Amino acid sequence: MKRVRNRRVIIKRPFACLNCKKITFETECPECKSPTSEEWKGMIIILNPEKSTVAKLEEVGLKHYGKYAIVVK
Repeated sequence: MKRVRNRRVIIKRPFACLNCKKITFETECPECKSPTSEEWKGMIIILNPEKSTVAKLEEVGLKHYGKYAIVVK
């Protein structure tokens, strides 16, 4: 059995939409087609927006499931 050495692992940093705050690996948001930013903090994961108390909060107002940033710069 051969051992593989010096293997590089590339970790791609996710982006967050400047408009809807959805976290994605693309430079344009798939939800609202707005630009994204690499500068974001915190994460909210919504599995069921109809039952989620966090998604229903007026400050958050999420209507779709997915990963969302708390702060985007």
